[in-house]
Amino acid sequence: MEPKNPESMPTQPEVAKVEAEGSAPLSPEEEDQAAYWLEMMAAESAEKKRTEKIPEPTEGEKAVSELNEIFDVWLAPEKLEALHALSTEAEAVENPLRAEAKLALGEILKRINLAKKSLPGSETDPLMAKYKLVSRAVGVINRGLVDHTR
Repeated sequence: MEPKNPESMPTQPEVAKVEAEGSAPLSPEEEDQAAYWLEMMAAESAEKKRTEKIPEPTEGEKAVSELNEIFDVWLAPEKLEALHALSTEAEAVENPLRAEAKLALGEILKRINLAKKSLPGSETDPLMAKYKLVSRAVGVINRGLVDHTR
């Protein structure tokens, strides 16, 4: 319900005083104007909400969230225990979990390096600590044995 001449209306709607304060009730024309302005304000508010942009995460922030998901998988106690249980070269070479973990370590390191480019070191230090936990669980084959201390 649009008033007859919206250009001549004030830019801000006047707030009607409550009848309890002793003011006169609104005339039909004033009610039309009030309804018009309330509708306009609601439309403007809805438009602002629609056009507001949520800031997109940076590449580093994306990498961190992806890394946290990867670490949730590889830092599971059953996987770490299974990897730490490998003691000989023969066991390690034949173990599919260790092979998969070695591939994951390469991806983890790529994403940590990507995160380091756009985030401060204080945010990537915990990621490196988690990387080292997984890396030590995978271990290094040295003289026929799996070394989990490097």
